[in-house]
Amino acid sequence: MKKIVVFFLVLAVFGTNFTLFAEDDEKQKLAVMEFEDQSGQLSKKMLSSATEYIRGAFVSTNKYVVIAKERQEKEMIKEMKKESYKACNDKNCQIPLGQALSADTILRTTITFFGGSYTITSELIDLEKEATIIGATQKFNGSEQMLMEALDKIVLQIAGKKVQKEKPVQNSQDHEACEYAKQDATVSTWKQYLDEFPNGECSTEAAEAIDKLACSHAEKTNSIEGWEFYLKHQSKGKCSFKAKAEIKKLKKEKKEKERQAVAAKAAAYLKEHKIGTLIWSDRSSNEMNLNAAKQYCANLSEGGYSDWRLPNIDELRTTIKNCSKTEPGGQCKVSEKNRCLAKWCKDNFKDSCECKFRGDNNGGYYSKLGDDNVVIWSSSILSHEGSEAWRVDFRYGGHVQYNYTSSEFYVRCVR
Repeated sequence: MKKIVVFFLVLAVFGTNFTLFAEDDEKQKLAVMEFEDQSGQLSKKMLSSATEYIRGAFVSTNKYVVIAKERQEKEMIKEMKKESYKACNDKNCQIPLGQALSADTILRTTITFFGGSYTITSELIDLEKEATIIGATQKFNGSEQMLMEALDKIVLQIAGKKVQKEKPVQNSQDHEACEYAKQDATVSTWKQYLDEFPNGECSTEAAEAIDKLACSHAEKTNSIEGWEFYLKHQSKGKCSFKAKAEIKKLKKEKKEKERQAVAAKAAAYLKEHKIGTLIWSDRSSNEMNLNAAKQYCANLSEGGYSDWRLPNIDELRTTIKNCSKTEPGGQCKVSEKNRCLAKWCKDNFKDSCECKFRGDNNGGYYSKLGDDNVVIWSSSILSHEGSEAWRVDFRYGGHVQYNYTSSEFYVRCVR
């Protein structure tokens, strides 16, 4: 009887152990590989921590025999000594490494960035067939908290079990701050919450709310500055792609508006300053001698032009009005075109270069450009008289006169 009891006791003990070992034998051996960051934007520390997190998550599902990290690193060092691999984060390396570990499957994970968000993809690969058994994809915003949540969902999709986690101790201050932030729902309040509780119960919600509110504000203002401000603070936000597109569009529109403004300004300038085929500058603010007048025009930049010069007497006479004698083609013979620049061109023809004075300051009556009570220089020098030059006098009418080049009069440049 005692022998029978002992037999059943032994059978019970070894039978139990046998069952446990049998269950382990039925589980697939899984090697969790290092993440491949194709975006190139995440830190090595973050990637390493994420790999360890998902390895622990698969362990907690109790569905796989997960190969220890130390054994995996030891085997990888052997492979590196063969100089076959410099790093083991691509498929060509990870499959042979998994086979060297005698694993049944490997978990291969890649991270990409497109359209303003990160995408994490995990594949459970059968090493015998070298084919994917099952895969899972999730998006996240680049933060550690969102990455952890994405990894939990991936584990659930692949293993069919939730990650077993210890229930966090509820922080009453955190909870109250979270509830207040939800009610206030402003960027400043959410930021204050994150400053005080960076890993709080509402940290993910806070990050998403800040991004959403910042995007909404940028959409309302719809300005280059607004979108640039959004990108500066939410470079990986949900609206980052839209922000870049809007900035590009708004800059193009701004450039076109500036072009149209310049064109309109140029058209208005021409309307005010053009007579026939000639464009005239504004009148100089000071009087100056002839040499200074020539230099003034050579250095002038106005109306978008810099090719100004001092007008000759024929050109200057085109600005005269209401004086038939001195207007182009009038009785006055003074002309550079007709080579009549001597004193007799004026003096031998009585009053031919003078107009009848109206007896007031004329209010621009004699000038198409509104000149009154001023004298304007021309560049035409009297023949054989290098010390004198022709000018138009608008003080008493549109008189064509000459003066010493050392005299000081106003200037209108021409082009």
